[in-house]
Amino acid sequence: MEQDTAVTVRLLASLLNHIEAFTTHHAYSLSYLSSLTNITAQRQETKSFHSASGYPNPTTTPLILLEFPDLVPKLLAKQTLEISKMARLLHDEMRDMQDVVGQMETLTTEGFEALQSTQPGRNENRNPAGIPLVEAVSWLEEITVMYKQEMEMKASMLHILDTRCDSDKLQKMKTSWEALDCVDLAKETEIRERLHLFKVLGKVVQ
Repeated sequence: MEQDTAVTVRLLASLLNHIEAFTTHHAYSLSYLSSLTNITAQRQETKSFHSASGYPNPTTTPLILLEFPDLVPKLLAKQTLEISKMARLLHDEMRDMQDVVGQMETLTTEGFEALQSTQPGRNENRNPAGIPLVEAVSWLEEITVMYKQEMEMKASMLHILDTRCDSDKLQKMKTSWEALDCVDLAKETEIRERLHLFKVLGKVVQ
């Protein structure tokens, strides 16, 4: 296997590993955001049990809470702590995703450096599914830009996230968060399939 081919395989395999890591952290972040949305909705309902005076509202509060009025403030306090916990975990996953994107940027830089050191016409690949290094680097750059844009969008969403957000706003945020609008999943699939085919056919022609 030519040197450039080995570099191409290593770069793309690393890229796919980074994508997998991002996907894992994103799934966790979505789980925390879902919990945050649900608990916020529950807290809004609990707050409705209080009147303007801060005491249980007899027209909206279940009978059991009227009999034990201290349960409402305790429940509110517990829900507030849980909201803070979920928000903290969400921010932790956000930092982890940002770290992964940083690794993608480093990998893209490595790709450009490898491309600059390549001698023109040196890599005559006999593999019919051959992936030129220049194409691989182009993919690295494209995928990295997509994820950077995705993280910028998520950062703007987190910027407005605080304890005053109601469940409706959080639900809209969750929908946008889950969508990964900036990420071209079809392109990722193409890269994964091309690399797989490249490896399989490479064994045949060797």
